[in-house]
Parts: sequence; C-alpha cells; structure tokens
Amino acid sequence: EVDATHMPVSLELSHALVQLGFDQNVWQLRLPSAILGVATVLVVFFLGKELFCKRIGLFSALVACVMPVLVIYSQEYRPYSLLIFLTVLSGWSLAAALRTNGPVWWCLFVGATILNLYTHFVALSALAALFVAALACTLFRLQQREPIKPIVASSVLAFGVIVAAYLPAVPRLDRMLQVNTKWEGVGPGWDVFSYVYVQSPGFGEWLNLVAAALAVLGLLWASVRFTRGFLFLVAV
Repeated sequence: EVDATHMPVSLELSHALVQLGFDQNVWQLRLPSAILGVATVLVVFFLGKELFCKRIGLFSALVACVMPVLVIYSQEYRPYSLLIFLTVLSGWSLAAALRTNGPVWWCLFVGATILNLYTHFVALSALAALFVAALACTLFRLQQREPIKPIVASSVLAFGVIVAAYLPAVPRLDRMLQVNTKWEGVGPGWDVFSYVYVQSPGFGEWLNLVAAALAVLGLLWASVRFTRGFLFLVAV
C-alpha cells in the first residue's frame, strides 16, 4: 500500500522493482532501502570530511551507523531511506559547492535536491535549512572579506532552478496534505515534533539519545576548531 506522502520518485522506484521481478519476497522489496542506508553512512563521512576533517567524518559515519532511526529506515519499504540519502547528498554537495564554486558540485546539489523534493514532501524543510546554510556561509565569507559575487550568482541560479522544477508538484503537495490521514489529531508545533521524534517506534530508545549527545558534543568542539563547518551545521 502506498500512502499519500509518496511522490513520483519513490513510486517509480517501486514500479521498477516490480517490473524487474523484485517483488517475490519482502527482502527483495526492502533491498534498495538497505543499500541506500549503507550508502548514507558513506555520504555522511564525506559530509563530515568536507565540513571539518577526515577524523570527524569517520566519527560522524560511526554515529550514523548506530542511529536507530537510520537502521529502521534501512529496513522499510518506504521512501525514508532514499529521503535521508538524498538529503545528506544535497548537504555534502552544497558544502563543497560553496567552498569551490565548482559547476559539478552545483549540478549534483541541484539534481539531488530535486530528486529529494519529488521523493517526499518533508524534503521541503531540508531545502529551507540548506538555503539558510548557504546564506550563513556566504555572510561568513563576506565578513572574511572574500569575494562572494560568484558564489551568490551560482547560489541564486541553483536555488532558482530547484524552485522552478518543484512548481509542478505544488498542487500535488496540497492534495497530499489534505488526504493524508497519518497526521489526524496531531496539531502544529511541539505536537508534531513529539509525534515524530518521541512517540514513533525506535525514536525514544536510549541509543538514539547517546548518539544525539555525541552529536551535540561534536558540534560544541567544532565551534572552536572549524568556523565554516560550525556555521553550516547550525544553520541546518
């Protein structure tokens, strides 16, 4: 059964699996999620390395390995594993693009973000966070008296293409939010946060709290050693 939050990318992936005969067993349908879960750990490493250093990249990948939510997503036949993978890939490519202004990185960021937006509507929050991160890093470069015109031009073009590509999905987004019954009785603000991060199975486990505590300690240490990476993570 496909719920109303599924977007074309996840639907097409499901159809492709069925056409290829990967629908005979549960493990076959869930195999792409497991592969994407493993790939996410690798991309987390590259993101940590890009923002900070190789040691922090390895530590971040270790934390990703033991996060209960990522393990759960890697076992589900739902688009969550793809959503997480594309979100981290978007963050890594944006961080590299802001540092190098390389066209390959900008293209990777735009492609991954558009695919993410067409995977699940939650990707909108990731896009907003990455926009704030890009703005924060640009202001930091300006404060350091570094040239920002090329970065600003590339950022405006990249985010403009992403927004334009997502416009056809806006009517579908409105319909999904209206017919989706998952959030019935769940109000805005803290109620949604509590439902997603506390009440959902596996989210309240002690291991998740340990991983979160390690992430906070790493963020505090990064604030002293790596200003650019710290600004990016805080903005996100």
